[in-house]
Amino acid sequence: MSINKRTFAGILVLAAGAFLLAQGMLMHVFSPGTRGDLDILLNAGARFASGSSVYVLSDANEHTKPPLLSPLLAVLSSLPREPVRICWDLMNCSLPFVLLLFFFHDKSRTSVTSRRAFWVAAAGAVVLLRGAWRAEMDFGQYNLLSLFLLMMGLRNLRGGHPVRAGGLFLISLLLKPTQLFFLPWVGLAAGPVRRSTILRASGGALACAAGLSLLYACYRPLAELLPSQLEWIEFLRASTQKHLLRTDNWGLPSVFARLGMPGLESTGVLLSSIALLAVAARRWTGPHEQLFHLSAVVSLAMSPMTWNQNFIILLPLAFRLVFRILFKKRTGWAWTGALSLFLPNALKPSNFGVDFTPLWTSMSIPLLSAILALLAEWRRPSHE
Repeated sequence: MSINKRTFAGILVLAAGAFLLAQGMLMHVFSPGTRGDLDILLNAGARFASGSSVYVLSDANEHTKPPLLSPLLAVLSSLPREPVRICWDLMNCSLPFVLLLFFFHDKSRTSVTSRRAFWVAAAGAVVLLRGAWRAEMDFGQYNLLSLFLLMMGLRNLRGGHPVRAGGLFLISLLLKPTQLFFLPWVGLAAGPVRRSTILRASGGALACAAGLSLLYACYRPLAELLPSQLEWIEFLRASTQKHLLRTDNWGLPSVFARLGMPGLESTGVLLSSIALLAVAARRWTGPHEQLFHLSAVVSLAMSPMTWNQNFIILLPLAFRLVFRILFKKRTGWAWTGALSLFLPNALKPSNFGVDFTPLWTSMSIPLLSAILALLAEWRRPSHE
């Protein structure tokens, strides 16, 4: 029995994805060690439970989450550290595939033609973003978790459970405030929504906030919550300024700061970007998922702190590019987008024999590659 080229390529992609998943399991889940960002969360929770200061600017690794999240972290920090780490690693191993199942839930049986095609494209997406996924695992990050909560909220909103959706949206935003960039996409993807549904979702978010406040009161006087919130805002501003000049920060605010032109990280600029996305959502006529891809790239570009692991939010974009390469015709632009995502994730500027680090950082090559991949996806035929 002969195997055509695309079937053979699909087998190779699936094998590569399975290899990366197995490697992640062996190197992380079954390998004890520290997970920088997870440890920061757990240490902050322990400090909160003990009554110590949560926000310490002199820390090498600073906790920057809002105080409303502290009681949840206190509960998590009370559990044995090693089982928490193992569960966290297992979560980050499985969430790429769970997220794609959620994102392409209807399409995995219709326009994505078959479950086999879905799993091959999902494995290919993980291969393209290997570096970002590896960083997500190495640091014990929570980009995937926050995005999963956002998509669960959208699913509940569509399913007639707006109160539950509001709570999920709030937790997602507390984990990653940059999820604000995705709210215009949520509004578009949710379809026509009654005003009463919006009010119930807002009520769900307020109820969740009230529940977290009561949990906060179990550890500290509730009167401390507002001063702690103000302290967090000042701390976040100082911490952001400190990290703007780091050469592994790929966001435009960092690029402009390194060029001596600070100010792009201001709250007004960030809110204006979200407002423009909201205007675009009201007039959007293309597929909903393309607005998601745009929101992901804008959040990476406009966030004051964009690290390698943050690029994992491009997973649905990588999936779509791989799917077009393997299962569609006219794949030139898809190849361009896929390679632009893969190369910065697979290579380092020192891999070329000559160290291109200054050029790599000053031009923010990973961010430019994400923009090129977005443009390549927009070039797909309208009937796909």
